[in-house]
Amino acid sequence: MKSFSGLLCFLALAGALASTTPVFAQTAAPAKEPTTHTLWNAIATASWTSNQWRNGVQRAYAVASFVEHHWSQAEAEAAALRDCKKQGGVRCKVQSWSRGCGFVTTGVSSRGAGFEAGANPEELLRRCKAKGLRCDPPRGACFPT
Repeated sequence: MKSFSGLLCFLALAGALASTTPVFAQTAAPAKEPTTHTLWNAIATASWTSNQWRNGVQRAYAVASFVEHHWSQAEAEAAALRDCKKQGGVRCKVQSWSRGCGFVTTGVSSRGAGFEAGANPEELLRRCKAKGLRCDPPRGACFPT
């Protein structure tokens, strides 16, 4: 009989609980406001000469790394720096931004190597070529301001 009365008590309690609405279901969850995240972009550049000579001309190198859409400035800069070094960059320099435009071009000639960075790709090519370099097409992008 003891187990039967325990079962009745359990069923009565279960029925009472089933008929009440839980507290968390009575209140609507507050609406989340849309969040905007700032995305970071970075360019890492390096130019250097080596101890190698070809046809009486010292070898010159220039590399540029462009990375985009990283969640933090530090993350973007680290990724650009890693890529610059992976390409053989020596003493890579990093620039980062989260709004506006950023482009980079590199160039080499028999006299050396170099790079140009800035917001206008046409201007970069003009400045690069004015140095007497054979310049690569600019890489980069514009992001909302």
